[in-house]
Formats: sequence, structure tokens, C-alpha cells
Amino acid sequence: MRDAIGALVPVHVESHGALVVVRPKDPLAAGHDYHVELVDVADAAGNAMPARAFDVSTEMLVATDVPPSVVAVFPGAPCSLVDASATSSGRCAGGAPGDDGYRPFALAPAERIAVVFDQPLRRASLALGTTCDTGSVRVEKVDLSGACTDVVRGSLLVRQRELAFVPDTPWVAGEHYRLRLVSGPDATCSGGEVCGANGRAATFDRLAGTTASAGGGPDLVIRFAGAEPTDATTLLVSTGPVADRNGSGHLEPGEPRPDTNRVALRVAGTSGLLTGASFPGGDCVPSTPEVEGCMYMQGAIPAQLGARRLGCALPDGTTAATCIPVTMSAQAMYSTSLTMRAAALGIGLNTETGMSIMRLRERPDGPLEGYIVDRGGVPTMVVALDLYMDAPDMSLPIAQHDLKSKPLSVSLEGPLTFGADGRISIALANVAEVPITVGIDAPFGLTGTVRLVVPAGEMKLQLVSPPRRGRLP
Repeated sequence: MRDAIGALVPVHVESHGALVVVRPKDPLAAGHDYHVELVDVADAAGNAMPARAFDVSTEMLVATDVPPSVVAVFPGAPCSLVDASATSSGRCAGGAPGDDGYRPFALAPAERIAVVFDQPLRRASLALGTTCDTGSVRVEKVDLSGACTDVVRGSLLVRQRELAFVPDTPWVAGEHYRLRLVSGPDATCSGGEVCGANGRAATFDRLAGTTASAGGGPDLVIRFAGAEPTDATTLLVSTGPVADRNGSGHLEPGEPRPDTNRVALRVAGTSGLLTGASFPGGDCVPSTPEVEGCMYMQGAIPAQLGARRLGCALPDGTTAATCIPVTMSAQAMYSTSLTMRAAALGIGLNTETGMSIMRLRERPDGPLEGYIVDRGGVPTMVVALDLYMDAPDMSLPIAQHDLKSKPLSVSLEGPLTFGADGRISIALANVAEVPITVGIDAPFGLTGTVRLVVPAGEMKLQLVSPPRRGRLP
């Protein structure tokens, strides 16, 4: 690998059967071009491959002061948890007191812990604890009271926006463990804290908003138990491509506007003190006569593909002869800010929604499941999701809104495709219109609503798995 001026870039070369991974030893610079050459490559039988070369470019990364946060964690939920009990792992801090609690988390013997962040990390800040209550990343055995009894020995794998922990020995069914990611009391990136590449201490209380805190806050603490072995195949699928590459919650100059991983919002009407509303920031769907605003999403979902099932009851009430059940972990999607112009009492007001958060809710009667079914020879994913929607940074002059733990429901469907490199891509879209009513409450009894809808097919979510690497026997 060479950079734009021809200097060699130090790399690790990994062989995975028919696949070779060229991994830079240090993070590549953002917004730069690189050249990769494959010379003197031969297969196991000694057959030489003709020399090949190709160019790659790294994405631009706009500077931001917003602290990094977690978008997915397996096992667990991507937030600081409160109100844990014997039957629940707790609920997200900053949500409504009546929010659903998460069921107890568990991890099968051969699984690894995985954490996905919305920004690049400062690698030097990720230190695995070697004794109880040490390190910025702690994986510990705990007793029933939650006290650490020993650390779990294993390897910490760090990528630009991800980390994984692989235990030296399998998790033991019935034993209790704890993952702790240490944040810190403030935005300062101090020793023993998880920090972003921008020098900000991570925050795991995203429902407090990106402007309410410049970083730091409660730690991310996930208690889980060892589970029995499973034959399910675990995939960590992430949104791609992503518009909000720096995780700021805003779409900034230089960041792309892909037509995937986005939500189009249309104003359907207003009532009460509000006499009109619109989105002045451009039209997300030019093919319609209305003007829709665009919110771009990012997130990740750990999912487990189970064994083929017969007679599958689908979310729309129909039945498929066979399906592959997909059990999903209840994570969150983060959407970019959107400008909304409203008229109230003859006065025009502009407000920024700020980063919006859509939290997946677990089902009360069992795991959150989707299904892969055959649609005319095309493998297709179908899933119905219940969500909480939050807009913690949204503020209105002398008024309050109710976008906090706002319940929503959406049914999604779309095809699966299998790439030559082994990646699985799932392109989902909502099958029906999704209504969202935003309530406004101002002093002196002045109230109103903005009725929004997501038109059918205009919540587009594309999830991509990592390459599935082959290996020699």
C-alpha cells in the first residue's frame, strides 16, 4: 500500500483462505487516496496470479465537538441503564419513567462482546482492565450483588469505530458477568476513560441530548449471564452508506446525501395554535408534489439467523410455508437534525429538531423477530417494529414538545443480496404510511399539533454485514 506521493504505508497482511485482508497498522488519514498493489501472489498450489493494482480513498470527516456515543452493543442496549430489577436489565436513562425495561441480557458460550460507536475512537484510550475496577473497558465476573469477583481474561479487538472482546474461555451458562465502558465526569479526555478521536470523553446518555452535555456522564454498564449454546448465526449489520459520518447529529458541508438510510417526513396538517408548518431545507422526494424533509440515519443491529422454520406467521397476518427467523437485539437508530418552519399566532418560527433517536422496543411476549421469506425467488426480510422516538435537542420558543419516548410502529420489508465478498445487504422500506403527531404545549393553555407522515416506501434502511471470510481447513 502506498499513499498519494508513493510512500509505503505499513500494513498487516492477513490470509483467510481465498481472501486476503490488507490492514493498515495505523488509521489512514481522512480524505486521502491510496494505491494497493498485489505482486507475486500465488495460490497454495503455486499458481501465480498476474499483478493487480487498485486505488482506494478514505472518507472525509468533518470536525465536531459532539462527544462519541454507542449505537449498538451486544449483549445489551446502547444507553446507560437505570431501574434494573430481578426481571429486567433496566431502561434507558433519560427516557420516560414508563418506558419498557429490557429483559435480562445473555451471551452464548462462543459469542464475543461487540460495541459499535458513531465516531472514530482514540485507540490509546481503550485499555482492557486486568484487575477488578481498572481500565476504561472492563469485562468482569460478578456475584449476585453485582460486586466484581475477577476479570474475564481475553483479547480486546479495536477498530476505528468498533471494539470487540473475545474471551479466552467460553462464557459459562448461569454465570454472571459485566461489561463496563468508563466515561468520566466531564468532556475532558482523561486517563481511564473511553474517548473519541476528537478528544472528547464518550457519553452513553444520548437521551440527555448532544447539546446538554459536551461529553462524559454515567458509564455504560451491561450485566449479562452466560447462556446455553445455540446453533444460530450471529451477524452485526450496520447502516451503509452513512451520511452523518462524524456522528454530530447534523448533515454538514462535505457529508454525502445518499438515498438510503434516510427518512422522508411530510407535513400532513396542523391544529390548535399552529396554523402551518413546512420543511424549508430542500425536497427529499422531488418526484412528489409535496415537499418532504430528509433525516439521515445511522445505527447497527446485532442479529441472529436461526434454523429454517415451517408455517411462519408473518407481521401482516399472512403465513409463509417456510422462513428463516431473525432475532434482533433492541438497539437504536440516530437521525440527523431537520429544520421545521411553523406559524403560530401569526408569527413564523424556525426550529431545529436536533438529533432524533429511534429506539427499538422488545416484544412483551418474546424476542424481537423478523423473517426471511421467499418472495418469487427473492429472499426477502419482513419485520414489524415498535419504537420510541426522542428529540432531546429540539427546543421551541416558550413552548414544550412531546417527542420524548413517543411510541411509533413501522412494518418494513425488502430484499437480501449476497455480495461476492460474502457481505449480506438488507434493503428495507416501510410498507405503509407512518403517522407521527408532535404535540406543542405553550403557556396560557395554548396548545397545538403538527401532524407528520412518513410516506410508504420513504423510510429506507440499508443494513450491511461485514465480509464473511473463508479459511483453509
